[in-house]
Amino acid sequence: MRRLICTVFGVVLFWIVGAVPASTAAAACTGPNIDFTASPVAVAALAGTVSAFDSKCSATSEQLASKEPPSGQSVFATWWAGHDLGAYEGFGTSDAFLATFDPPNSQQESEILEKGGGEVLTIPIAQAAVALLVHLPKGCTAKSGTGKKAIDRLALSDAQLEELFSGEITTWSELAAAGVHLHDALVGEKCDSEAAIVPVVPDEASDLSHIVKGFLNEISGGALASEDGASHTWGELSEPSLNEVWPTAAHVRHATAPGAGTAAEVASTTGSVGFASLNEARADSAFTPAGEGGEGSAIFWAKLQSKGNNTADPSTDGETNAAANANCAKDEYLDRGGKLPSPEGTWNEVVAGTAQKHYPLCGLGYVVSLTKYSAFSEKGRETSEGEVGTAKGYFEAAFKSKVLAQFHDFLNPEWPRPKEPLVEGGIASVPVKY
Repeated sequence: MRRLICTVFGVVLFWIVGAVPASTAAAACTGPNIDFTASPVAVAALAGTVSAFDSKCSATSEQLASKEPPSGQSVFATWWAGHDLGAYEGFGTSDAFLATFDPPNSQQESEILEKGGGEVLTIPIAQAAVALLVHLPKGCTAKSGTGKKAIDRLALSDAQLEELFSGEITTWSELAAAGVHLHDALVGEKCDSEAAIVPVVPDEASDLSHIVKGFLNEISGGALASEDGASHTWGELSEPSLNEVWPTAAHVRHATAPGAGTAAEVASTTGSVGFASLNEARADSAFTPAGEGGEGSAIFWAKLQSKGNNTADPSTDGETNAAANANCAKDEYLDRGGKLPSPEGTWNEVVAGTAQKHYPLCGLGYVVSLTKYSAFSEKGRETSEGEVGTAKGYFEAAFKSKVLAQFHDFLNPEWPRPKEPLVEGGIASVPVKY
């Protein structure tokens, strides 16, 4: 198990937010309309900055629009990763860049580059908190902590979380016993504490599964017998080809609701656990006081172990009805080698490790671009310098403009931007070029 300790690695470099220079602001609204493909989680995360950019450029033709990839496909399929001709859209204005919380690995980048030259750019631009959702068995409520830190819901340690999804813990009594050091307890005279736990996972490939499995790999690196008949580490299970595969012993239930249905499935399934983005969890009133959920009820999101034996909530305002920032803003991210890649590198192994002062189960969202769009131009799918200008204008505005940053947080407060900004030299140093 590797815990992230910044004083040991000491390699994270940040830049300071500033206003967009006048020349950049003037040039930002001169390009053509462009579309981009984004995963469902990324669509929600970037909606505020896209709306703000479109509003800013409303007097010109320059507008952005997001779209999701074909059902069952990753966003990279539209850029030729996976070699699916039916999903492929080219690199022109109809698919000018990509957005995801599950960034491309080296194989996907190589397949994209079969269509052109230069390099693929992966640029971190947002964060998401992944809430661990709980629906206790019949007759149960829960307690955790003592004294001023006591809460009327569960707080789970790293080990409890990993053992839940690996299948080592299979009943609610086992889960409570494993959290004795956090003072976890199930409460209720008729509490069915021997009930089996039902782990609910997304019904299809999901950015959130990538984030969760990458985090679990920080806790345990051993191989696990898996649903595909082979044994894999959590790190291997986080990769695109195994995104939908889980350890056999966990007996997971794949959510029956299409798309973002995990929260609804947990809310309706007694004795289940699952995960969802914080904004999806809060949008389902079953998990907040608005729907008689949350603290003191059988349905809530759990706190997770942060640094030491402390615990943290995924939201800065706890389980309330009102939206607030995800509790990720000060999380530190590194890859498995203890470093951060450059934008030209691969980011699929970058995770927020377990020893965070704040909520640890968070993930980065990215925009994916190119260093040489002109090399990807095809008949009927032409690229253009104007398309690149619109994309760069959006990237720069989303990173630098204080107005857009505030608008983003106001419209999508569950998605704070990363600590500024994980890229040495800032967005201006990223070589997005025609």
